[in-house]
Amino acid sequence: MHTHEQALKVLNCSKMTLSRYVKDGRLQRIKKGRRTYYDEYEVAALFKEIDDKKKKYRPDVPKREKQQIELPDEVKELCKNISSTENLNKVGFEYLAETTEYLKKSNLYQDADKEILVQYALSVQNFYKYLYLSNQNECIFKSDTGAITLHPFFKVMQHHEKQMLNYMDRLGLNPLARQKLNIEAEKELTEMEKFLLDIE
Repeated sequence: MHTHEQALKVLNCSKMTLSRYVKDGRLQRIKKGRRTYYDEYEVAALFKEIDDKKKKYRPDVPKREKQQIELPDEVKELCKNISSTENLNKVGFEYLAETTEYLKKSNLYQDADKEILVQYALSVQNFYKYLYLSNQNECIFKSDTGAITLHPFFKVMQHHEKQMLNYMDRLGLNPLARQKLNIEAEKELTEMEKFLLDIE
């Protein structure tokens, strides 16, 4: 039999967590007078269960090889000499390419924008990643103390959303930012303007 202190030491947990294990029926508490004991076999079984969950991978399962994304030549050229691009996945590269094309069409693109464009693509990529993860795990969860709080994934998603909106504002990718940059849509030239500019 394990004493209360021994059980805490074996499981490497707090008193609150140990009480939760008892409440959830994963451990049985045995009272003898004023002292509390736990069955050592139950403690060992619970320790093994917790330890198995903590392992990040199973050695008997072969690791899956990461698929290499083949990028178009123009995107490869764009990403040259920018170390941050190694963190981009397919979603990030798509946003990088689309945003760059949009800025070029708007005559706003400059070579100096490469780094901020990559940072924007990274923030969009991470926003969607953590939005998906927070939806999978629901937006709230119950902590060890029983308190209901926002899921950490949801908090990270909000951080990346804020970053994404900041970059959008800097790059002129939303209506308000475009208004600040005085971007006007291209107008068709009149016959007189064409004649004056010597355009056929």
